[in-house]
Amino acid sequence: MKKEIFTLSVADANENNISMNLASAFGEKSVTFTVLDKEGKSCATTASPLDVQKVIDFLNHRLNAVEETPTAYGPSYTPTGVGLCVFDYQGKLLDTYYNHESLTRGFEGYSYEQLAEAFGYDSAIYVVFTLYDGSIGRETLIRVMQACVQLQDRFVVTGEPVFCRRMTLEDVAQQVGLDLTTVSRCAREDSKTKVGVRIYGPRQTFTLDNKVSTLKHPSLFDEGISRYGFPVSRLEVLERIKTMVDKENKHKPLGDQDLCDNLKEMGYDIERRTVAKYRGDLLELPNSNERREK
Repeated sequence: MKKEIFTLSVADANENNISMNLASAFGEKSVTFTVLDKEGKSCATTASPLDVQKVIDFLNHRLNAVEETPTAYGPSYTPTGVGLCVFDYQGKLLDTYYNHESLTRGFEGYSYEQLAEAFGYDSAIYVVFTLYDGSIGRETLIRVMQACVQLQDRFVVTGEPVFCRRMTLEDVAQQVGLDLTTVSRCAREDSKTKVGVRIYGPRQTFTLDNKVSTLKHPSLFDEGISRYGFPVSRLEVLERIKTMVDKENKHKPLGDQDLCDNLKEMGYDIERRTVAKYRGDLLELPNSNERREK
């Protein structure tokens, strides 16, 4: 079987430029490598877990033979296709597909029903993600997506904000044993091309946007807020505000301070300016004067 040799430089505690010669066979998941010193002799290394993960990411990309668009400056960050992972309701990986005929490069045409019909899993969670040609390894991307689904399994299955947990980049990084930068890159989204990650649950579709999460477009990442000293999701607070506005007396609508006082009575640690931001920016609800009916 044809073998190909890759040489990568990694940081070592005692030597700043030790090369790792990696021999791998296409079609095989197992990879063997030896660490050599400057004279070409085998030696032990204390490469950090991050260095080893970089090697694994690189090899996963090569072994899976992702469609490439190389540049003179290294791997391109241009999307090369679409992949899909199927998880059960507890986050166990059931199957993966790459550049399947039912997958396209946009998320707008997908629905849970369509994916269930195309791939044959009725009670499952579908995660559609964009492939890049070497910017990050598939196995690492799948690990991060699986951790997100497992940490928010009840929220993904029910679609109810009350089941959303506080989940940050730090939480996911700790779960999978990766650094924050790697986790952030796995969850990235290009606002122009609308590529990234979408999680399709039975009742709701989610993103992995760690910046913005709304009731209309919820993310599995949630910075959280304190209630009676315990962390709860920001989406839960958004739901409370929306409910109060929906049920208010439209002749005497609730101001932001009224909403804040009500939330504090429910045990939420929140300030008026935060309520105003949630009401206006995230819920897109007008202020009390604009809501008032004559």
